[in-house]
Amino acid sequence: MPPKTRSGSARATPSKAGAAKGNTAASSNQSPEEIAALAREQASKAHYDKLINRKPPAEALKDAVFLIFGQFALIVIALAASYGSQLTLAPVYGSAAAGLHHRKLASAAYILGWASKFVLSGVIPRPAFLLAAWACYVPYLQTYLFQFSENWGNEYGPIVTEALTAYPVIFLAALQAAIWIDRGGIVADAVPGLATFKLFQSLIDLAPITIGPYIGKNELLTRCGIETLMGVLSSVLSLNNKLVALAVPGLIQTFLSNPMCSNMDPAQAVMTETLNKHNFTLVARADSITGYISVLDNNFHNYRLLRADHSLLGGEWVKPPVGFEGQGSGEKEPVYAIFVMLEAVRLVEPQPKSEDKKALVIGAGIGTVVNGLLRQSVAVDLVEIDPIVHKYATEYFGLLPNHTAYIEDAAAFARRQTGTDVVPKFGEEKVAEPVPVAKKQYDYIVHDVFTGGAVPASLFTVDFLEKLKILLAEDGVIAINYAGDLLLPPARSIIYTILSVFGNDNCQVFREDEPVDTPERKIKDFTNMVVFCTKKGPEVPGTPSFKFRRPREEEFLGTFSRKRCLYPEWKINVEEQFGWKMLPAVEANEEAGTVAQPAQRVRVKETDDYVLLKRETIEKFSQWQMESAIGHWSVMRTVFPGEVWENP
Repeated sequence: MPPKTRSGSARATPSKAGAAKGNTAASSNQSPEEIAALAREQASKAHYDKLINRKPPAEALKDAVFLIFGQFALIVIALAASYGSQLTLAPVYGSAAAGLHHRKLASAAYILGWASKFVLSGVIPRPAFLLAAWACYVPYLQTYLFQFSENWGNEYGPIVTEALTAYPVIFLAALQAAIWIDRGGIVADAVPGLATFKLFQSLIDLAPITIGPYIGKNELLTRCGIETLMGVLSSVLSLNNKLVALAVPGLIQTFLSNPMCSNMDPAQAVMTETLNKHNFTLVARADSITGYISVLDNNFHNYRLLRADHSLLGGEWVKPPVGFEGQGSGEKEPVYAIFVMLEAVRLVEPQPKSEDKKALVIGAGIGTVVNGLLRQSVAVDLVEIDPIVHKYATEYFGLLPNHTAYIEDAAAFARRQTGTDVVPKFGEEKVAEPVPVAKKQYDYIVHDVFTGGAVPASLFTVDFLEKLKILLAEDGVIAINYAGDLLLPPARSIIYTILSVFGNDNCQVFREDEPVDTPERKIKDFTNMVVFCTKKGPEVPGTPSFKFRRPREEEFLGTFSRKRCLYPEWKINVEEQFGWKMLPAVEANEEAGTVAQPAQRVRVKETDDYVLLKRETIEKFSQWQMESAIGHWSVMRTVFPGEVWENP
């Protein structure tokens, strides 16, 4: 019988002791592979015991719920930092420049935050603490940094501003998410890290589509509302009363004294002082679906402007400018006279034969074109995507009420009016594309959607223009406004697409200023231009399908701007300008052995700097537009000082 130990139990024999010990340690005669496998098994069991066995079920469930909520909240915080920052930067830098590098840098901040767990988890064990303090001060930091926009420019300004505001929030949110999901190794952590990163990227892409249409509907869905949500959620996750108390001053500053967010007296006093210094007064402002919309009065030169982010939708002289007193006595004079050239659709000959003329205007602006057509007894249907733009045009710029307004996307309007908006219900078989048929046709169509140095590319595609062509009466006229550099691909692409849809003989392109042959113009030729097209072709192929008659005195509506700019004067020779040549249509001739061919445009100059705008080419066109939009920022900074742009 084996001897007893002090506890009275039998002493284990060496063979039995080795067998018992084999469950927890490797024996000396095991191979290295077996030892490694046993170590992995023991580590896995220890990790499982740590997560499950050592906690009561109720506590484990509570932790699981908190983990799920925490991960969801951190994704929301990162998204709010990203999207809220883009909305906030747009009035100062323009949406194009603000978004130029944003997706790449925001993604890099998220990846870096997640990967830094293995280095920083010991240094910053609870990033949520720092996240709460930082997130609540983001609106204040942005307001402070905007004063340097003039020095940094719109290429580097957004990068520097977000590097000190939004990107640290995204970094800390990802770091905290990684620490909470601890799988015990780099490889194991990669799976949830990649999943949350892909989710974050998808939400960045979806935010403008899903949240954008509702911006301005309530206080939460505004620039400041989204960034305040970011701060509040961060404070809740910190679970630290002292840090929450530290974050409170940031929230108070946002609500009481941040002119970007607050309508309270302290904030308004700061803004009023800044604007008054440059002879401006803020009349109205609101967040809306196309950006930050505001009405500004210039008290020295006596004009009023409608602003959208870092661009202007239009303006009018409250009083005639110095030197023009008594020149106009009718409609108020627009600040930008190019808009009245769009009314020249009425000067095209031959005119539509309909006695009761109807017009479709896409893009309200301040209502210059709509009012001009209404004053000439033309019934107007107006399509404007932004309800605030339509509201401000009516309340502050005298947009006449006797028009029919459609507050919606012009592409959706065109689909509905041509019967191509039919979508099969869930479970139904996809039917053939319906044949477009106009529910209503117009004698005139005015297309004016340019803003911010860029255009919504979808409203210049072949698909959209073809639908407008269907809505245009057989003897109708369309005018399309665009501003850009004739030497750059965007302008070439748009004109090329318009001429491809309506036909070269059916279109004429005019600029607002006289082309002067200077060395500078060979490098940059930025101008406002209007493309006029008819649906009906010329009787003699190769000749223009229309001409302009001289306007009558009553068609000037008592304004100097119409006397100066209503009649299109400076025509652009597109063949010479862009290196194109039109080959006339060829009729079939059996004797000569020729087959019928439509008129086609061929390149005389070797160039590949324009595209036909279709769904497949929109991305390329949008990349080209970035250069134009960045250049447009500098032009806008000459309209009035940077401090006015920096105080939205």
